[in-house]
Amino acid sequence: MKRFIFLAIAMIFTVLEGKILLVIGQDLNSVREYAKSGYFPEPGGVTTYTDIATLNGLCNDADWGAGLINAKKCLEEFPNSALVIGLYMVNMVDGVISGEYDRQIEILAEFIKEANRPVYLRIGYEFDGIWNSYDPEKYRVAFRYITEKLRNLLGERKKLLFTVWQSCSSPLNVILRNYQKPDISLWYPGDDYVDFVGLSWFLPANMKYHGKTPTQKELAEEVLAFARLHNKPVMISEASPQGYDLSELTKANISPVLDGPSGKNRVKKTPEEIWNEWFKPFFEFVYENSDVIRVVAYINADWDSQPMWGPPYANGYWGDSRVQVNPIIRNLWLKEIKKSIWEHGE
Repeated sequence: MKRFIFLAIAMIFTVLEGKILLVIGQDLNSVREYAKSGYFPEPGGVTTYTDIATLNGLCNDADWGAGLINAKKCLEEFPNSALVIGLYMVNMVDGVISGEYDRQIEILAEFIKEANRPVYLRIGYEFDGIWNSYDPEKYRVAFRYITEKLRNLLGERKKLLFTVWQSCSSPLNVILRNYQKPDISLWYPGDDYVDFVGLSWFLPANMKYHGKTPTQKELAEEVLAFARLHNKPVMISEASPQGYDLSELTKANISPVLDGPSGKNRVKKTPEEIWNEWFKPFFEFVYENSDVIRVVAYINADWDSQPMWGPPYANGYWGDSRVQVNPIIRNLWLKEIKKSIWEHGE
């Protein structure tokens, strides 16, 4: 804990030149399984979720069908890990702006104080995703409102808080918007309110869908260009090889919008094929952009076992992204994360 106190006071250890914090998520049991597998270092950070209206899952057990969530238990079980909180506020933006949730913001500030370690707050994550329907102007106001109140309430401990402005950076989003890329700057709250620019990465780096979508890599590069323009570090806030099952060694359709009926057309893959198709280009992208990427959050979960993501795949097919379940993939993962660039817990 002394390490975190020192690093927090000295600003974020993850912005130190040449280092990237490795975060594991996104539900508590998935993080436990990764950490207790005996193969990997303790995560440099862990991911959890709550919403601004209820703060459910902050200090109590919660499960929306995507695994156990409890931020307080994350702090207790992973004392050397930073905390990354996804703050959900779909259909809650008006309440934020009106002050309806001021008490919840006060409780969140107290939680961050007691955590006494870096807390990365992804406010209204995937702001540009059509599925979230955030009005750009109201979103900007709500982001600023939460940030200002938290900083004021935290006082000298505001250095523990790092706000994350996260784009979905999704080819699926482009398709759903009739092949129109959203202008992410419309949602930008301003340099004074954003500490990290974030993005999601779920698809193979260079795959084009329907022959005309921008690729996952191209969309991510646009977010990084924005971050560089505004002199902001980057968090890859959610990353997972969607459509792949690392246990069964298969790849299947993700969504009718992208590639066909969800979960259908399963084809066998070797561990090396899965690695080369998704992981290798992903790590290459991270290293090529290590001038701005300071945090990477990998979702290491058996998605298919969770009601929200499992059959009948109403939210698309996700598979099983647990790197420890296959020895070849596990060893390749270990080879990467043992490189000196990665920051882990103690």
